[in-house]
Amino acid sequence: MKKNNSSRRSFLKKSFVGTGIALSGALSADKILAKDNFINDSNLETENLSEGVFPFFKFVEDFNFGEFIPKDQGGKFVQMELIGSEKDEIIAKILKDGLVEKNLGSPPDWSIFEKTELEKSVWFNRFYYLPSLARLYYLNKNADHIKYMMDFLKVWIKDNPVEGPSKSRYNWFDMQVAWRSIHLSWCYYLAKDGLSNSDKKIIYDLQSNHAKLLMKDFGRKELTQFNHQSHGALALLYLGILFPSIPGSSELLKTGVKIINHHVTHAFYVDGGNVEQMFGYYPFMASVFRDAYLLFKSNNVGEPELIMPLLEKMYVYLHAIVQPDNTVPPINDSYEETISFIVPTLASVIGYDKLPAKQHSTVFDDSQIGVIRSDDSSKNSWYINANAANLIGSHAHAGRLAFNVWFNKKPILVDSGCCNYDNSLLVNWYRLSEAHNTVIIDGKSDHKTSQREVQWVGRRYTENKIEKLEVTGDYKFLRMISPGTDETNSGVKWTRDLILLDNFSLFMICLKRMKNIPMKLYLDLPN
Repeated sequence: MKKNNSSRRSFLKKSFVGTGIALSGALSADKILAKDNFINDSNLETENLSEGVFPFFKFVEDFNFGEFIPKDQGGKFVQMELIGSEKDEIIAKILKDGLVEKNLGSPPDWSIFEKTELEKSVWFNRFYYLPSLARLYYLNKNADHIKYMMDFLKVWIKDNPVEGPSKSRYNWFDMQVAWRSIHLSWCYYLAKDGLSNSDKKIIYDLQSNHAKLLMKDFGRKELTQFNHQSHGALALLYLGILFPSIPGSSELLKTGVKIINHHVTHAFYVDGGNVEQMFGYYPFMASVFRDAYLLFKSNNVGEPELIMPLLEKMYVYLHAIVQPDNTVPPINDSYEETISFIVPTLASVIGYDKLPAKQHSTVFDDSQIGVIRSDDSSKNSWYINANAANLIGSHAHAGRLAFNVWFNKKPILVDSGCCNYDNSLLVNWYRLSEAHNTVIIDGKSDHKTSQREVQWVGRRYTENKIEKLEVTGDYKFLRMISPGTDETNSGVKWTRDLILLDNFSLFMICLKRMKNIPMKLYLDLPN
């Protein structure tokens, strides 16, 4: 397998399937495009571009765009490094202050980072930031936002032809196409009363090109459980439903419905956890199925009620695993994404009078993730999550029987978490056993799935499990087991007991082994 960033690129290529530009004055984009006959204004005044029902307007005033639609982890890490916020006003300001120029040069080289920082490269080309401009226009009718957005699009289109010679290997591939389709949809509908017929035609034609690529990539592949595929299906739904004049829109809709329905029933455990064991991805994945439901329901298509049970499980799951600071645990390839925005939108869709009961201390048997908390009446508050790690590899780290602990809303024992996928520490540290609150026997790490300098390796299912959870009025007890038959255990069965004594405000960790073999306990303590 290739190493470092080359292995990430190989992974993207093989899978089912990665700012702005400071425009000085009247940039010559319009002249360049006119000279190349890119825009054909004939009959634009009379052309009828059909539209679907955009079901998201009711959320626009209350949520910044990046709050309503959480990012995938690759995109989130880069977002926070480059911009550090999801607030649309901040995004628009940094964008107009020359974020793209500072990173991609002037004129922009859209593929400049492909060989060195692929996640950063695809971040710029997925247009995560453009809907922020459209939302600000929708709220305050400042036409400068639309002008910037359309000037930006014209330059990008000219530099990134869908056919013909291109410097980029990835701009018309996989999630780049899916994310742009969704972002362009938001740009169109939020800004449409300020768009000229020519502007609308540019976006509609660009969406038509995206539709062809989505069908060729996501639409023709074998059904999987991979999050890229369900996200691609959502993009198909956006285009098939919201842009019905696109050639083949009925096929887009039919294919999107098929893929979404498959992922509803196959990409999540019965307990609601996602089979990729991705906690940071969970708000993003919840938004995919929430939005599919809203598109179906408001346009009288698809099978919205097939999705509702999953949305209810997602609501319960997020409430159960959430840390005291309202973020998901940094387990596996996960950014500590807040649930402060996704949960209210799920509640709105489910119906406030139909919300399922929240779970306090619980074990998700299929996901093999457990949480124990202090009772509400306890003097001090404890939060402990336990991750048996029955899945290791791909996005899942080698933290067997690992756990995180919070006391009085402050982290005490924390997992190492993750980093930007472009960072070499992802494979040189974060994926290794040593980076987690686990045990190493005879110095033997999980060598098949924690190899230094190998970024993407296959999944390994283990027999690690949460064996027991007891909840009484006096204590909460959780036991995890890693069997001696596991290839990393040298014949040693070891258990980890987590005990919370509410009345004594005490938390204890018990580690047991069945053979006299040296073991090391790695704890990553906060400063």
